[in-house]
Amino acid sequence: MEVRAHIDHASLPAEAIVLRATAREGLSELFDVELEFACDDPNLDLTALIGTAGTLRLSPTFSEGSFEERCFHGVVEEAEYRSRLATHGFVYRLRLRPRLHGLRYRSRSQIFQDMTAVEIIQAVLEKAGLPADSTEWHLSRDYMKREYCTQWKESDLDFVLRLLEDEGIFFWFEHLPTEHVLKLADDPSAYEPILGTPALGFTRDSLIHAEDERVAELTFTSRLVHGLYTTRDWNWRSPSEPLEAEERSSEADFPRYEYPGTFSSPSDGVRRARNRLSGLVQERMVLEARSNSFRLQPGRLFSLLDALPSFLCQEYLLLQVTHDYALVQADDGESTRFGTRVRAIPSAGADFRPPRRTPRPRVWGKESAVVTGPPGEEIHVDEFGRIKVHFYWDREGKVDDTASCWMRVQQQNTSGSMILPRVGWEMEVGFLDGDPDRPVVLQKLYNQETMPPYALPDERTQSTLQSATSPGGGSTNEVRIQDGNGGMEFFIHSSKDFKLVTGHDLSEDIVNNAQEEVGDQSTSLVGGDESVDIGANQGLSVTSNAVLETTGSKVVQVGAVDDWGVTGNFSQTVDGKRSDTIGGPMNVLANHVLETFNADCSRTVGAALSINAATAIVETVGGAKTESVGGAKVEVLKGAKSEDVGAAKVLTTGLADFKTGEDIILEAVGAVAVTSAGPISEKVGKDFAMSAKTVTLTAPGGAKLKGGGKVFELSGSTLTVDAEGLKGGAKVQLKGKIHFKK
Repeated sequence: MEVRAHIDHASLPAEAIVLRATAREGLSELFDVELEFACDDPNLDLTALIGTAGTLRLSPTFSEGSFEERCFHGVVEEAEYRSRLATHGFVYRLRLRPRLHGLRYRSRSQIFQDMTAVEIIQAVLEKAGLPADSTEWHLSRDYMKREYCTQWKESDLDFVLRLLEDEGIFFWFEHLPTEHVLKLADDPSAYEPILGTPALGFTRDSLIHAEDERVAELTFTSRLVHGLYTTRDWNWRSPSEPLEAEERSSEADFPRYEYPGTFSSPSDGVRRARNRLSGLVQERMVLEARSNSFRLQPGRLFSLLDALPSFLCQEYLLLQVTHDYALVQADDGESTRFGTRVRAIPSAGADFRPPRRTPRPRVWGKESAVVTGPPGEEIHVDEFGRIKVHFYWDREGKVDDTASCWMRVQQQNTSGSMILPRVGWEMEVGFLDGDPDRPVVLQKLYNQETMPPYALPDERTQSTLQSATSPGGGSTNEVRIQDGNGGMEFFIHSSKDFKLVTGHDLSEDIVNNAQEEVGDQSTSLVGGDESVDIGANQGLSVTSNAVLETTGSKVVQVGAVDDWGVTGNFSQTVDGKRSDTIGGPMNVLANHVLETFNADCSRTVGAALSINAATAIVETVGGAKTESVGGAKVEVLKGAKSEDVGAAKVLTTGLADFKTGEDIILEAVGAVAVTSAGPISEKVGKDFAMSAKTVTLTAPGGAKLKGGGKVFELSGSTLTVDAEGLKGGAKVQLKGKIHFKK
């Protein structure tokens, strides 16, 4: 069987003679055609040939018309001048590759989001300029959308091949005289028989002199392969339930385990496990042979006949085919030699999946990125605290909330740390297992646009945790530590509210001074006891109202002076008992004094007691009140004073001095008793009036009444009147012994 070769190219002479050619093609492989030709033109523009299309045609020379022409159409990637032959002129070499191979010369990094692998590949091919009609898809299944898929420092070709291998999609090329078509499929239903008669017979003779298409020099190899494939992955949404999928063949020996399996759902894991095992077992039995048929091409089926042992006679799926052509010089003239080398597997149960030859890129390190979000947002997160970033290497993505997928953010090693990166921050991003499709945000970095909060290196002894008000900034919350020798400080700043909650005890130990300044109101609530121990003085100044309210008993003990200066009103309400013990004087100065004690009240003052009110003093005691003053007690009131005592009131004092610029009124519902161990002296600047139903004066030692210098004296049974006269409005009766002196 003799075959002739021809080269068709618009820039080559029509009389160019093909001297030799080799065409290699395979299932899920890019074809490679090399040929040498000769022509009389020594000045072919080799540079102009690069990137142009050409076709190698193989056709039979004998008269039988059962064989069609075989074409290999491709793009010139290499053109080379070789030498000059005496018989054929100048020799050149051309290399034809598929249009898809041009993607090897397009290298980049880019991000795809929420797209299937098929959609991503189609987008890459379209962007590379491959015509839509040069690609045909024959898919039998749906593919999951990939939330985030990165082409990372790899060529477009490697990226496309990697995705096809990962999804188990195989491809081959169909050649026409002026075009070649890339066909892609994912199911055995895409296998078709070779053109013409699909059966070829076996021969033990040389193929050089064969007059019809035959198969010879065959070998059949059976080899050990994996029979069990298990893959596992981990989904952070269900961390306690790792995803796992398993697929086994009829001979489930020699397991292979792979982690991570790069799948996110059980169904996707099962599909991937099936594809992986198919790829591992598909070359368990391999047929290799030679043939003289150029109808053999990868991805097609043929049947072998007349071979021994008989099990070899079956249908095969062609994986690889290499076509060799040569023009041979002989004494009797020129002749041609043509042959093919094939590699095939039994088609029964064959579920071809492309071997995963293309390496998956790895990010060995960290990448810098800037936090992004929609316009006007300073903090852009989801319910998991994930953020979006724009990588500095990304030339094509937008710098907004679509720049990336949601990325988890590493937090501090606590049960509840939540520090969320802000839009515009530079962050370091790491990658799980070095996979560019699995980013994790690690930490913040300062740059010229986002500087540290304090000037460095001047403030190098400071450590701080600071957060800015959002939106808009303008203030901060901060915890700062100053370690500078001599100026050590622990500083807490709240730009608005500050709340401290302690589950049990709170202990504060201050070696030196403590100062607390409240701009508005301060409220202290103690559910149990409160003890305040002051070693020296205490000053309390209230510019407006002060209210002290105690539900139970209250004990106040002051070792020295107790001084209350209140610009406004002073009010105390005690539901239980209250006891005040003050070693020194006690001074209360307020606009208005209101004290209410619903139980007993005891107050002991070691020195003077002074209560001064600009208006009224109101004191209400529900039980007994005991007041003991070691010195003087002074009450100064510009207004009225009211005391409301529900029971008895006892006042014990060494000396009591009551002075008032106005009237003194004593009112009692019952009797009023005044008891004195010593003399009682009443001095009235004006008239003294006493009004009663009856008046009884009891004086065992006698009684004297002086008025106008005269004396009225009663001693025992004797009444002595020192007067110039005795008058009466009615009758005056005198009984007993009467002594009258004039």
